[in-house]
Amino acid sequence: MKKTILVNIFIIFLFIGCSSKIPQYSNVGISMDTRNTSKKDRLLIKRFSEYWHYRLNRDFNKTFPYELPYQRYVTDFSWYKDNLKYSYGKGKVVLDNIQYKDENHTIVNKRYFGTKGNQIKTTEEWFFVIDNWYHKFHQYIFPPD
Repeated sequence: MKKTILVNIFIIFLFIGCSSKIPQYSNVGISMDTRNTSKKDRLLIKRFSEYWHYRLNRDFNKTFPYELPYQRYVTDFSWYKDNLKYSYGKGKVVLDNIQYKDENHTIVNKRYFGTKGNQIKTTEEWFFVIDNWYHKFHQYIFPPD
């Protein structure tokens, strides 16, 4: 019985440790130093990397769950997908730094490198809700490419 409990605790800690591991994607880069970041920062960087990897690959079924819960509630998925279809195309996004507005609200500075050699510096907002980071979706009038 004790052995089973210890094994279960070990498995839980293993998953918690792996949950904030930053994935590596060829279309998403991180220029900031991540060695001394907090667990919460690593979780944000992980979510940012996953979100932009999916978005640049136009996998909107996977990006939609990364949007703020209230936005998903009031925004129909087909509308969301239609608004993103002309946004960032194939290219690369690089996270430059994270600025906290408060402990649950950040401004992420990023650069988008398009396939035509253009570079666009932009910011985006991420919010920590209950136990995870969520992207704040903004509707843009003009596509960045």
